[in-house]
Amino acid sequence: MSPMTNDTGCLTVVYGNISNRTPNDHQYGSKATPSGLSWLTRISIALDVARTLSYLHLHMTSDVMHRDIKPSNILIDQKMHVKLSNFGLSKLHPNNEEYTPLMTYIKGTQGYPDPEYFQTHRLTGRTDVYSFCVVVLELIVGMKSLEIITGWRRFEGEDEDEEREPTQCTRS
Repeated sequence: MSPMTNDTGCLTVVYGNISNRTPNDHQYGSKATPSGLSWLTRISIALDVARTLSYLHLHMTSDVMHRDIKPSNILIDQKMHVKLSNFGLSKLHPNNEEYTPLMTYIKGTQGYPDPEYFQTHRLTGRTDVYSFCVVVLELIVGMKSLEIITGWRRFEGEDEDEEREPTQCTRS
């Protein structure tokens, strides 16, 4: 990855060739195989993303909140190493002891943002962690997040469009 400026003076990030695309391509798209990604590869992808988020949240002078962690923003190089992409929605938050969540408009892709973020409009590191956990669930199950939610609702015998209270989310 190397930053460059173009004729307009805009900063641009240029990635090298990412030949293996994204986890989605391997699970559902052009590189999909009947068995999908091996378990070892899935675990490796999850660990690489976890390390990247740890670095962004804990080891920089300002915390970087990505706000759009999802499989299509995870690029895989020739050696199956992960590159996190699409920082267009990201926010910086100064590192300090008195951590105050950022108030913000809700951004992100349906099926991945943290429910607390939807309710409070407060952005914290937990927002990215929640999205990461959804990605890990997708890697394990081999289904997209919205397919998992729809499948669970069908299993429960519910109308897929029906809204329900959080207290009604347990089986009796």
